[in-house]
Amino acid sequence: MAPARLTSELLRALGKSSDVADAAAFMAAAAEQRHVRAGTVIFSRAETADALWLISRGKVAVGVLGSRGMLLHSRTLRAGEWINVASAILRGPHVEDAVAETDVLLLRLPIDAVHACVAAHPDLAWVLATLAAERVRELTGDAHRLVRRSALTRCALWLLEQAERGTARGDSLATQVALHQPKRSVALQLGTSPETFSRMLRQLSRDGLIVVRGAVIDVLDLGGLRRASEAD
Repeated sequence: MAPARLTSELLRALGKSSDVADAAAFMAAAAEQRHVRAGTVIFSRAETADALWLISRGKVAVGVLGSRGMLLHSRTLRAGEWINVASAILRGPHVEDAVAETDVLLLRLPIDAVHACVAAHPDLAWVLATLAAERVRELTGDAHRLVRRSALTRCALWLLEQAERGTARGDSLATQVALHQPKRSVALQLGTSPETFSRMLRQLSRDGLIVVRGAVIDVLDLGGLRRASEAD
């Protein structure tokens, strides 16, 4: 990847413009590109986080790897998103395992190089703190939603969020949700059991909001699904 393009990509991922442009160029010079095949473990919770990882192309699944190598999926990250910034800043163990969901191109930024960049460009420290804080806020919001909402409402909200993400990406079938992960992984995210998740899908199907076709869910009524997600 050309240095100018790499700098531009880092700048977008940092969510800033001219105030950290020099820092982005500094980091681009230290970045290592990694091509990783689908299904490969990028890092595990047994390892100490010694770098920032940015997804340049493809999708990465994060969660907890079981004893048989099956990932209990918590979320999917896409191009332009960082993987686990907080652990790298703290130089502690990764809090999640990361596995390439598709073939991916990653940018690895060694934490020592990042610290050197912060020393030369102090504004970058606030940008990195903001990235970590946004993730904390997201996790806190998820926890509050789990506490407040019923299983049916949580299921409807999850489907709605998946459909809206498709719309944001410009997918041709934005109202079609593909289950790229086992149902038990989705259930884990929603704080329920796989059996309850399946029962809630059947309920939403009976209500005429969705149609389940194996690993594909067609959303028939976005407005109705939104109302179901706000029922509590």
